[in-house]
This record gives sequence, C-alpha cells and structure tokens, in this order.
Amino acid sequence: MPFINNNISLKEYCGLNLSNDLENQYTVHFSRLPLSEVRKDGNAALELALTNIIKNYDLVGFQSNLVDFFTSFSEMMQLPTRNISNNRVNTTSKRPKVDELDEATLNGIKNYNRLDIALYEKLTAIKQDGVIKKSN
Repeated sequence: MPFINNNISLKEYCGLNLSNDLENQYTVHFSRLPLSEVRKDGNAALELALTNIIKNYDLVGFQSNLVDFFTSFSEMMQLPTRNISNNRVNTTSKRPKVDELDEATLNGIKNYNRLDIALYEKLTAIKQDGVIKKSN
C-alpha cells in the first residue's frame, strides 16, 4: 500500500479530509467558488468551471498531448513551431503507478477528485486536434 509518509496511507489521506488543498482543486479554481460551495453543489460548480474555462481561455491543452498544445500555441502567436515530444521528464520516481494501486485506494482518490475527473472528461470530449480553441 502506498504511503504519503510513514504514518498515513494514500487511501487514508483521501478519506480523512486532512487538507482541502487537493480536493477537486481544478474545479474549485476554475469555478472560483470556495470548496464549501463546491461541496454543496458539485454539479453546479462543475458546470461553472467548464463555462469559465471555455469563456476565459483562448487555448486549452492537455498534458497527455503537449505536442498539439505547443503547435496550436505557436500558430496562435505566429511563432515558428519546434519539434516537441510528449516524453515525460522530471517525474516523481517514488509515486506508484495507477495499476499498482489497490482498488480501495484508487476508489478513494477517484472519490476525492470526482469533480476534477468529470471536468477533464467534459473538456476532452470537446477538444479538437488535441486542444480546445476559443472560436472568434
């Protein structure tokens, strides 16, 4: 079982509410609502976060496909494109891989971040060519 320190497992961390800093942090950030409001009405916060992203950002990229993001950004800024790869760098060596997590831990993480997961799914469903571009 993965531990975040010697005293608490990752599974326990997600269930103990020791910190509000990571719980659905993207939904909280992009909805501009306090966590207490996000907890009261997660669906409304999710829709607000999605609306704010689409309304306020000209380009949205995804870490899983940085090549398309940088290509689109270069085109938008009229910069020359460069060869960029999706190779991972500066990754945490001690972090367990998803397939190494037991089901209870994985479910705890998913529950702790369920709105962020839904936001990601909604955003990836509307992307085109690997990114979301604001239509003018």
